[in-house]
Amino acid sequence: MLLIVLSAQSSVLAAPEANTLTNVSSFLRTDGTYIRDGLGNFVLLRGVNIWPGAIYYADKLPQNTETDYKKIASWGFTAVRLPTSWDLIEPQPGKYDEAYLSKYVDTQIAWAKKYGLYVILDMHQLGWSPYFTYAYKSGATGLPKWAVSAYANNAGGERQAKMDFWNSLGPNGSAPSQSNLSMQDRFLAMWKFVAARYSSENIVAGYDLFNEPGANDMNTMNWASKDYDKFASITVPAFLARVVDAIRSVDSNHVIFWEPARIWPTQTGYLDRPNVIYSPHYPGGWSLIDGYDGNNTLLATSLDTLLHQSYAWNQPLFIGEWGIRAEARNADRYTHDLSDLMDMHFVSSAWWAFARDSFGMYLLNEKGVERAVFIRNLVRPHITFSSSGPISSSYDSGQLRVTVKGPSAVIVYLPTGESVDRVATDSGPVSWHLSSQSVVVDVPVEASQVSIYFK
Repeated sequence: MLLIVLSAQSSVLAAPEANTLTNVSSFLRTDGTYIRDGLGNFVLLRGVNIWPGAIYYADKLPQNTETDYKKIASWGFTAVRLPTSWDLIEPQPGKYDEAYLSKYVDTQIAWAKKYGLYVILDMHQLGWSPYFTYAYKSGATGLPKWAVSAYANNAGGERQAKMDFWNSLGPNGSAPSQSNLSMQDRFLAMWKFVAARYSSENIVAGYDLFNEPGANDMNTMNWASKDYDKFASITVPAFLARVVDAIRSVDSNHVIFWEPARIWPTQTGYLDRPNVIYSPHYPGGWSLIDGYDGNNTLLATSLDTLLHQSYAWNQPLFIGEWGIRAEARNADRYTHDLSDLMDMHFVSSAWWAFARDSFGMYLLNEKGVERAVFIRNLVRPHITFSSSGPISSSYDSGQLRVTVKGPSAVIVYLPTGESVDRVATDSGPVSWHLSSQSVVVDVPVEASQVSIYFK
């Protein structure tokens, strides 16, 4: 492994074998719409969700391996979003399972650290709770089974369980009290336990509070539009603010990733707390998972809307999940176009997902073979670090153009098999060198645009 630490005008190499793209020696923080490391360098979290992550025991689905993390780092990714499960963290009311965290979460954090990858701890929920097996045969995740076991195991029961959670009721819809905490309060307590445990772990980039709160719930819970507007703009942000305050009472080190209740159209309410990152999913909407018409206007408009919100709230943007099925119409073009747009605006993101399975969104098929339609578009030269703020970026026809505020040290990921012909700026010669899978460029004070030409 090779760890690169950037100063104001130069790059310093240390710690053999770390990912050359990642400085994991300090906690991340936000600076307006930028993410920076502890030395003040701009950081791009170019990541993947790793599935199943840590949401099932070993007898449920094939587990991730150290080799997976090595491969992810070799592709130029700098982060993994690691799903975890409240159900497994708190298998009994108020009883937290240290063994689960040690075996399933800590092991993957150690692999990530070995290969220089940040970890985003994602409190995942899929199908609300593993209790609801009626529609999730392969296994749902989320709320503990003991908290919802009195509901019917059907769509009506799931709907009621969601409503009772958001209305601050206790387990199984019971009345909350000092001796019977609401499920929301239990969620806060669970997060405090997790955050206290990882408060000093700087390989953890931050905490993703609640996966897709309210996703599809306008229809699932049969709410009128005005009721859902209140839920999305007031109820969810207020709840997430309480979660942040609970976490910060035991851990002031980590950034917080928050997800809106409404992915599209515009989200009005937001999490008004410092050091937080806005993390919506799937720009352009869910329908793009199954096909793309090849016109990137919708993608550009969607991303512009999310960027507008990011700028208005002065928070970085991290697309926590995005992707398309390999067999979908124009999957190649979609992956290329959205990669271009996010690189252009330095948007951090995580593809859904790295896994071995026949499901078409995964980067590997069930035999572990890479899906070329994704890899050839995701594994590309891109700026990952800059000691000053980057302004713009574009990659096309073997040339990467990056505009930065000089002086600056810039690191660009170099895919395996790619070689550099020359590096130039708009103001003359520039110092640069190769380091493992990266190009390190020292941009002089008078320079702004850097062009890297590949053979």
